[in-house]
Amino acid sequence: MSVEALYEQYAESLYSYALSLLKSIEAAEEVVQNSFLKLVRSPEILKRAKNAKPYLYAMVRNEVYDYIRRGGEELLVDCYEGIVFEESSREDEILLQQLVKELPVEQREVIVLKIYQGLTFREIAEIVSIPLNTAASRYRYAISSLRQKMEVRA
Repeated sequence: MSVEALYEQYAESLYSYALSLLKSIEAAEEVVQNSFLKLVRSPEILKRAKNAKPYLYAMVRNEVYDYIRRGGEELLVDCYEGIVFEESSREDEILLQQLVKELPVEQREVIVLKIYQGLTFREIAEIVSIPLNTAASRYRYAISSLRQKMEVRA
């Protein structure tokens, strides 16, 4: 698949993922642009990947952490604006968005990738470089924590 086709297919979801990890729209755009720029300059990079989708997410994740190391900004803040949950009130949506922000970084990242990006646990494990069972456990712990906190605050 060409870099252009990958961009058309994944740029929006990669941007959303980057935005879920960073504070600003501009930073998320820069991270995604840098990721695709690397692919344009070295398209052979993708030949190493078994599956382009998790590889692209891993590239963006690495770019996010490089951006942060360069002093770009801190990690994971206001990122869930506009997310709609079925059969929930606006108040519940706002509460859930806040609770997701309060999760530990490792759990929050798995929640974002699983629920908001629709990735499988196998893809998440590949992106985050963790065992498959660890990805599933982080998700389970996060969901359990969110349920408990929703019950307490409701």
